[in-house]
Amino acid sequence: MGIAIGDYLHTGRPSLYVTNFSDENDLLYRNDGNWNFTTYLTPRVWPCLPCRSVQMGHCFADFG
Repeated sequence: MGIAIGDYLHTGRPSLYVTNFSDENDLLYRNDGNWNFTTYLTPRVWPCLPCRSVQMGHCFADFG
C-alpha cells in the first residue's frame, strides 16, 4: 500500500521498500547498479492482530 525510496546501503543508488495489503510480505528492492534490482521478502516484524490486513505508511531514515 506504499513505497519508500532511500539509499540504505550508502552506495549512491536508491533502493525501494514496498508495503503490501492483506497478510502479504513487504518487499525490499535493493538497487545493484544500472537500475538492476534484487528482490528481498521481508518478514512481518511487528504483527498487529487487530489491524493485520492494512499497512499504510513507512519511510527511510538515515541516523548515521
